[in-house]
Amino acid sequence: MSGSNNHLESKRVEQDSVARLHGGGKRKLSNVPGFARLDLNRRRIMRNREIQACYQCRSRKTKCDQSKPRCQKCLAHHRTCSYQASDAEIGDLFDPFKKSDPPPINDQPASPYEGAPQKMDATVRLNQLGHLRAGNNIQSRYYSSLSWMTATENFEVTTPLSGEEISSDVTGSCELASPPGYVQRHVNIPAENLDAFLQNHEVDYLISWYSNHCHFWHPIFDIFKITKSLHTFRRQQKAPPTFLAQVAAICYTATCSITASGELRSPSLTPASTWRNMTELFLSLSDYPLRPCLDTVRAAYLLATPSSAEENAFLDPGPLCVLLRVAQSLGLHRDPSSFGLPRCEADLKRVLWWSIHALEVSYSVSHALPPIVHHGTFDVKVINSEGRSYRKLISTISRVSVVMSKILYEIYGTRQPIYAVIRKLGEEAAQTCTDEAEDHQLPHIAALDRFIDLSQRMCCSKMVYILHQPFLRSTQWPRDSRPRAIRACQDYIEAFLASFTDPALTCYRWVLNHFNAIHPCAILLQDLIQNPLSAESTTIRVTVEACFSTLSTDLHYNLMRLSTLRSKAWATNQWIPEESMASASVLDASLSDWDPLFASLMWDDFSLQGI
Repeated sequence: MSGSNNHLESKRVEQDSVARLHGGGKRKLSNVPGFARLDLNRRRIMRNREIQACYQCRSRKTKCDQSKPRCQKCLAHHRTCSYQASDAEIGDLFDPFKKSDPPPINDQPASPYEGAPQKMDATVRLNQLGHLRAGNNIQSRYYSSLSWMTATENFEVTTPLSGEEISSDVTGSCELASPPGYVQRHVNIPAENLDAFLQNHEVDYLISWYSNHCHFWHPIFDIFKITKSLHTFRRQQKAPPTFLAQVAAICYTATCSITASGELRSPSLTPASTWRNMTELFLSLSDYPLRPCLDTVRAAYLLATPSSAEENAFLDPGPLCVLLRVAQSLGLHRDPSSFGLPRCEADLKRVLWWSIHALEVSYSVSHALPPIVHHGTFDVKVINSEGRSYRKLISTISRVSVVMSKILYEIYGTRQPIYAVIRKLGEEAAQTCTDEAEDHQLPHIAALDRFIDLSQRMCCSKMVYILHQPFLRSTQWPRDSRPRAIRACQDYIEAFLASFTDPALTCYRWVLNHFNAIHPCAILLQDLIQNPLSAESTTIRVTVEACFSTLSTDLHYNLMRLSTLRSKAWATNQWIPEESMASASVLDASLSDWDPLFASLMWDDFSLQGI
């Protein structure tokens, strides 16, 4: 018996040791004699699974053939095709034993736009490409607080333009690539008598047209001074190339405006391309951008202005990057009051800086590229119109640009926004709209003042729907963003159509072409797809139909691709038979085809929504 007891005691000791080894020191035994219970409460091993489908197909829930570098779906619809993993998936690759956050219990609202966390410091997760971060298959630009460098895909990066021109305090803090070098075009214009065109009376007509129909858009010139100098140089029969560049740039813009307005009654007018070539030649003779001055910066600005139009798909950041670099080298990013300049000269410098900054912000929105200039790296005061009508629009543009640059950095940048930031930006945008987009009900208001008021409304409305449109991508976005975005899109389209259909405003069509009604119309259609048969569906449908019926009369607007998105929205709301969605192009249509900013916000695997 003693031997048997010793044997049982030894087995019990062995079981205790096994339990301590596998059970974290616990002596609890299983009900089955002879077996110790193992502690299986270990960290979950994450699978490192590569992404199979591209993000465009994943966001639309369509089948992807997984061909690289571009799948057949993206190739057919002329979209960028990206297989890059999201930030969360990249983090899991580096930390495969990282614990995933437990899923919330009854915290998610039933509707994507109803309910949100009340904590102002809570982060709103936007799974996005992060358009401030460079990577493969992603067109991106990057800025730092002291840099106006750029690196863009498919553009060969060259050395700086001149080592003597670059300040050591600017380039010493960052090691970024320099912008593409400014290419001086060789224009076939005789070198002798370059200023002979000043004697042509066509120049007087074009300057007068610019003063009446274009100057209010960005009043960067002193028209009285330009006219006075023109008469002086005509008598002397000689003018410096910097002045010639300004006059040629004004004539180029005026010719474009006349052509857009349909007022081109005289076929003898010089083509706009000729004026553009002359401007580039005079800029080259003035050593722009190696030895810039304010006159050449103004001329270069007018050449770069068409890139602010959203429908312009040509991506060439070179002239704009050089223009910003030159503007900073001249100190335009510092308020002129710091240098004790006269009030008139300081005013013109502020207008020039805000015009360039607004051009850059508009270019960033058009192509989903981050602003080169950070909103905290300049201290130029916003412009006060002081009751002058030609300063009202640039005053609004300067204030809107400040908020827009913050939106691009806080919402669409690599940082995940928090509710406090979204709320603060919303308050700033609402205050700007209240101050700038006043509703004038004067019965006999002049045509120019009426167009300026409509342009102010469009600028403010665009700022609002750019801020709030991520509600279409994130289920955690504030609940009041959807009605604000919808109302802003409707206000924008209403103001645009009012300008488009008014015969008295035809002469301002060139300025109107820098606005784009297709973008807010696509946002409304996307909302109809994601929120079918909502309370706002009827009013949204009326707005969209008005936009289509009005713009279809102008061949300038290509509504063919947008009509596929409309067909999808109509079928989703059961306004047309569902058989209309049988086409692959209709099923694949999305706001991503129209809005690069919307396309930069990628869907997360755990928050996929039907599109």
